[in-house]
Amino acid sequence: MVHSLATSLLGSAKELRSRLNLLFRAQFVFILIAGLIALLPVILFVHLYIDDYGRSFSGHFNWDMVGRPLADLVFYVVNYGRPSVAVSPLYTLLSVFIYSLSGLLIVRAYGHRSPVWSALAVLPLFAQPYGLENLSYGFDSVFMSLSVALAMIAAILIQISASGFGLVGGFLLLEASLCMYQPGTSGFIPVAGFLVIASQLRLLVGDLAVMSLRMRLLRSSVAYGAALLGYRVLVSMTYEQWSGYGTQSSQMMNLPEIFSSEFVSRLIAPWVQVAADFRHGPILIVLTCLLASYAFLVFMRVGLRRGVYLLGFALIVGLVSPGPLLLLNRSVFHIPRMMLFLGPLIASFCTQLLALVSLNLKKNK
Repeated sequence: MVHSLATSLLGSAKELRSRLNLLFRAQFVFILIAGLIALLPVILFVHLYIDDYGRSFSGHFNWDMVGRPLADLVFYVVNYGRPSVAVSPLYTLLSVFIYSLSGLLIVRAYGHRSPVWSALAVLPLFAQPYGLENLSYGFDSVFMSLSVALAMIAAILIQISASGFGLVGGFLLLEASLCMYQPGTSGFIPVAGFLVIASQLRLLVGDLAVMSLRMRLLRSSVAYGAALLGYRVLVSMTYEQWSGYGTQSSQMMNLPEIFSSEFVSRLIAPWVQVAADFRHGPILIVLTCLLASYAFLVFMRVGLRRGVYLLGFALIVGLVSPGPLLLLNRSVFHIPRMMLFLGPLIASFCTQLLALVSLNLKKNK
């Protein structure tokens, strides 16, 4: 009987593996190769930051002292215990693998099947310039990428099913993301927001296309708010053990400041930084063309009135994508590694633009 059960389970596993290979292998391999090519200079040149040198010499972990207790646990598993060992670029390679999986889930949500176009659509997950600093860390890169990936997967999980499992699962993934690397959780809002837009444009496939607009917004807001509240409770229990850097970096704005006119400048601060860095050259022309094409295709898809609403919502998503980083006492958007929301935001935008173009080409045939 045991032998029969084991044979049955093995057969089911082989069948599942065959289906997964058939459905995902080509897309995943192309996305993985694109990520490896984009990050090849980082992989070949292993740059060590001050934190990396400290951990290389002393072998300590100590991420819990900056509010990242899960980072210690994961690294303990990946590193096979203590002390911490510098094995770069292994952690960068793991980061490429992690981003490839999450990128694959995004393109599959929109029904994309082309390996080449899928790889190009999610390439910003790897190649957006502000995220390259994160991937350059000898030790932290795997936590930073895993934090972003967990937040992105949570956004999909919450909207793929109206069950309590999806809501609780999304909450747990977000909580894990916060405990891994706090800025990485900013990957949730752009993915969740563009999934909401995609549902109104009728671009999603499978179970993701079913949920109502109200449920999407409600479930995403509840899970995100509950995760932030849960992390706040965790912080209150461990805050006295934090390092000076951790306590200074986590100071929040006062309530009157949040509801003041000055907060508007905080909302646009990351985009002012982006504009300052990319206001010249061909990249500006490319971005303008992509934004204009997206707006045009949205209007063609749903009409002028609904198109204005959706584009307005997309603008709001872009402004609030940094999440709690907007509420910090000191602005952090001059620090490249804090701009992790840009990768998921641009990847979601490109994936949605690709879906709109594909639909338009099918209509014209």
